[in-house]
Amino acid sequence: MSDTLTIIGKLVQIGKTLRDVAELVKDVQTKNLVADLNLSLADLKIQVAELQEENLSLKKRVRTLQEQDDHREKLELRGDAYWFSQAPVGRPAGPYCTGCFDSSEKLILLKELSGHFVVFGKYECPACKVHYGKAGY
Repeated sequence: MSDTLTIIGKLVQIGKTLRDVAELVKDVQTKNLVADLNLSLADLKIQVAELQEENLSLKKRVRTLQEQDDHREKLELRGDAYWFSQAPVGRPAGPYCTGCFDSSEKLILLKELSGHFVVFGKYECPACKVHYGKAGY
């Protein structure tokens, strides 16, 4: 993509040179053609910038989908929650909310309940507030 920008930069420079030449020639038709060329080059630069932005966005989306697919392959259901068979770097093995992952592909780590709250279950999802089973995962 940088080669494209280099070429466009050279074309803009040529357009400026042609504009200078047209000034010397004093030919109205040549001046109009050079002005049209400069407008077209400006439009081209804008389109290239938009394509670069779209390309970056699509690359990010592909990376996200690959990570989700990778997570899906490594997650396994144990009891009521998902656990990683091999935890990704920087992530605990589990437990993760099945509802959040199944509905929106979000890995939400369940919080272990303590004190009086254990009557609701062993874990709670901090996002959707669902409680998960008793001990024995």
